[in-house]
Amino acid sequence: MPKTSTDDRAWIAEAIRRVDADANRSAVTPLHVLPIPVPGIELYL
Repeated sequence: MPKTSTDDRAWIAEAIRRVDADANRSAVTPLHVLPIPVPGIELYL
């Protein structure tokens, strides 16, 4: 397994922290529908 630099590890740790924080957000976070030209697909942001 290749070694990673301190900067790489810091970036990875921050990315994981942000994903975890996003997963822990309230369920009442408003979603916005993004209309796309594909029948049967709804995209929410």
